[in-house]
Amino acid sequence: DGLYIKPGETRRVRITLKNQMPDPRHVELHVYLPAGWLLTDGPFHVNLPHQTAESKPECSFELTIQAGPTICASNRGVISMNAIGRPTPMLVPLLFLGQS
Repeated sequence: DGLYIKPGETRRVRITLKNQMPDPRHVELHVYLPAGWLLTDGPFHVNLPHQTAESKPECSFELTIQAGPTICASNRGVISMNAIGRPTPMLVPLLFLGQS
């Protein structure tokens, strides 16, 4: 929905995951936001089907984030995606620029 945000506004973040592995993956999501901000909607678990010679499956979803009553000029967060059975999480940075 854009990079700029005002206090109390919501923004949607669309994410598309592609599984390039030969087996399906179950991914857990954790969203870390500035103090006072909320994740108002979105999945916390995503199931990715496995890749075959004919298809490269993908999964798209949206997270809805609401700014807190007080915002800064630069507001940062992180989406952590952990594939069950894999040792390293994928970290996706979030950045929203505050508007008064």
